[in-house]
Parts: sequence; C-alpha cells; structure tokens
Amino acid sequence: MDKYQQTIETFDAVAEQYWQNFKDFKLYQPSYDWFCDYLPQHPPQNQVDLLEIACGPGNVSHYLLKKNPSIKLCGIDLAPKMVALAKKHNPQAQYSLLDCRQILSLNQTFDAIMCGFCIPYISEHDYQTLIQDMAAMLNPSGVLYLSTTIGSQSEEGFKGSSSANGAVYVHYHALDDILNCLTHHGLQIIGHKNLIHRHNEQSTEDVFILAKKLQDSTISTEQVRS
Repeated sequence: MDKYQQTIETFDAVAEQYWQNFKDFKLYQPSYDWFCDYLPQHPPQNQVDLLEIACGPGNVSHYLLKKNPSIKLCGIDLAPKMVALAKKHNPQAQYSLLDCRQILSLNQTFDAIMCGFCIPYISEHDYQTLIQDMAAMLNPSGVLYLSTTIGSQSEEGFKGSSSANGAVYVHYHALDDILNCLTHHGLQIIGHKNLIHRHNEQSTEDVFILAKKLQDSTISTEQVRS
C-alpha cells in the first residue's frame, strides 16, 4: 500500500481519539498565540482569511477561532472522518477534503496559513512544492505558521503509537533546508522555536516556524511551477 494512503487511513481511523487527545493540548498553544500576534489587521472588520492545511478534527481551528473571532477559516484534510469532525466542532468555518499537493485548486489567496505538522507526513519534494504553493497563495505581508518534528533521515519510516492502532509514515526534514526553502520563495523568517517533550514514550523535538511574505514579492499562482 502507498505510504501516503496508509497514513491517511490510520489518521481516519483514530479521528475521534485524536480530537480527545488534542482538543485542549496546552503544550502547543503558546505557538498558536505567537501566530495570532502576527495576523494582519484589516479595519474596520479586521477579518482575516486563513487557510488551515491538515486541519485534522479541528482542534487547532477551535483554538484560533475562540482567540480571534474575526478569522474566516478554510480548512483542508485528506482524512474524511477528520474533516467531518472539524465541521462538527467549528460550524462557522468551511472545510473540504483536499490533498495539500492540490491547494492551488482553491484559486484563492489568504492573509495567513496554518500548516501544523503536515510536512512530517510528506516527502522532501512534496514539502518543498507545498511551501512554493503556500507562498504563492499568501497575500503581501501574509503570515505562515509551519511546524514539524526534528529527527534523522535514517529514522524515517512507519511509526506506531502506544495509544492507537495503525501506523503513519514519518519523514524528517532538516530545519536549515526548510528555512532556506521558505526564504527562496519570498518569505521572511520571523523566528522559530524548538520544544522538546515526551511523546509516545520517547523524547521528541518539535519546531515551530513563523514566516511573513515580503511586501514586494511578485510570486503569483500563475508563476508558480513555471
């Protein structure tokens, strides 16, 4: 079975459990607050058009919408049960079943993009293309949140969980390569923060990156991949 498909099926099978485990996961909330501090303001309504990639069951959406009700959120995921739960928990937002490799098909630009722990589950080529596409879809001065797990490429492979059935294929990407890819596509690094904690009975290092699209960036969805 394709490693992407098996990963999707595993996430789909544990959707409800994922919601219960992460609906109020305080460990990551400071990084969401950091992201919210940089969201653009558009008076008088201050509406922020936000795309959430790999939205899962809507746990991050739920936090963002409570913190900033002016957010107009569009979320995507490839696990049907995750999307169904996201719709249930955040009826004011819009969600759809969509591959992150196809986000240009949305034909829309955004003031902010939340991409939490998506790239650990896609290849180097696919995450680099995703960054290129996200840069094209951000409005000038738009903000991107990107998080991933740090590890050695030699440790890549299917990973199980002590609390759920199934396995997901995990990729480890070098932080410097991610940062270089962001800047290459017209995004200025605001900063990055590392967090070491226990997950699945082992030490895990996560990194949270904020980047901003430069005002004079001329990248467009028409130019991307040309």
